[in-house]
Amino acid sequence: SADFQRGGFSFEEAMEVASMLDRAGIDLLNITGGTLENPVLLAGDEKGAGFQRSTLIREAYFLRYAKGIRKRVVRTPIMCTGGMRSRKVMERALQDGSCDIIGVGRPLCGMPDAPRRLLAYEIDAMPAYENDLDIPWAMRWIKIFRLGRVIRSFAIQTWFSKCIDSLGAGDPAVADPDGPKYGVLEALMFVDAKDKRQAGNLRGLDTEGTILNAKSSGRRTMVVAGATVAIVSLCLSLWHYRNLTSDQSKVRM
Repeated sequence: SADFQRGGFSFEEAMEVASMLDRAGIDLLNITGGTLENPVLLAGDEKGAGFQRSTLIREAYFLRYAKGIRKRVVRTPIMCTGGMRSRKVMERALQDGSCDIIGVGRPLCGMPDAPRRLLAYEIDAMPAYENDLDIPWAMRWIKIFRLGRVIRSFAIQTWFSKCIDSLGAGDPAVADPDGPKYGVLEALMFVDAKDKRQAGNLRGLDTEGTILNAKSSGRRTMVVAGATVAIVSLCLSLWHYRNLTSDQSKVRM
């Protein structure tokens, strides 16, 4: 639908591309949006994308884009992916003709049989893990900064990546009815280690980066940066705890 970047792919351009694809005779058109730099799907940033706060729009991030593209698409079935969890919202989106198919991704990472359960009326909504996942309490102060929010979103994204990896490996933890009990930082470290192993299998590439063929100075920079964040987080946590206990003492007095 759009990449939500200034000067990037606009909704008007998306409608024109959709019309061209429809004329070309594609089998299915999936409506979604955002990028890794602006992960609307992951963060659910309806305010940043200009969404209204109704239940339907809050849950179906890109439904209004699907409605607009529907006017330009004649023959191609439209799938809308992004945020829809409840049967009520899905049924309404299908009944009003906004889309023909509901796309689902993240709920399946922790509950692979969620569609079956929903269709069998065993559940009224698929799990929205992204609403409960967060970085550790001691680090949540970084969310006051835009970079901190991006780091948090990326860390949560790795949780879903770890779940997908665990599904492929047959990890019984994924079968937990309440979802896998992985922590966000645990998932982040797992994915980072996996990326390093995969990158380590690539030889002879004249590249530099944080993982692939990184120079030792780059690795030291990452270690120093990580240690700095950890120390600052600890200091702020202790400062907050001291103020909290001080306030509680005043209340008792």
